[in-house]
Amino acid sequence: MSLKILRVRFDAADGTLLLDLGDSAVISKRYINKIRKLGFDLKPELHVTILGFRQGRLLVELIQQDTSFARQIMELADKVKWSVYPSGLRYILQKEKDNILKQSIVEIVHLKGGADFITGLNTLTGASFYEQVPHVTLATKGDPGGIGIYSQEDLSLYAIDAP
Repeated sequence: MSLKILRVRFDAADGTLLLDLGDSAVISKRYINKIRKLGFDLKPELHVTILGFRQGRLLVELIQQDTSFARQIMELADKVKWSVYPSGLRYILQKEKDNILKQSIVEIVHLKGGADFITGLNTLTGASFYEQVPHVTLATKGDPGGIGIYSQEDLSLYAIDAP
C-alpha cells in the first residue's frame, strides 16, 4: 500500500526537496513500542528526502545565478507522479559527529517519480544530480536531526543493525 504524500516541499534557501508523509501514524503500534523500548524518540514528522543538504548546496548556487530555477524546480516537482511504498527493510544507523553519538532508525522505501524528477532537474540545470537512497527516518537518538543518507555507501557505512 502506498503511503500518502501530504505535500511536496521545496526550500529554495537550502535547496532541499522533501515529500511530507505526516506523523508517526504510518508506523504500526507494535513497531512504535519496539522503537521506544530501544530508547529512540519518534520523529514528529516523517518525510522522504529527494534532495538533501549536500546536493542542495549546488542547487542554491544555481538558483543564485538564475532565480527562475526556484519556480521551475517547484513546477517540475509538482508535475511528477510521486508514490512511496514501504519495504519493511529497516536499519539502525550510527554516526559520531562533534563528539555526539547520533543514531537513527530508517526504513528503506520504494520511490516512484524520483528518477523522473532527477532527469528533469539535470535537463533544467545542466548539472549532475543523483537519486539519494529513498528512506524515511522513523526515530532518532542523540540528535533529532538524523544522520543524512545520500548513497548506498553511506547506508553501508552507518548501518549497525536491522531491528
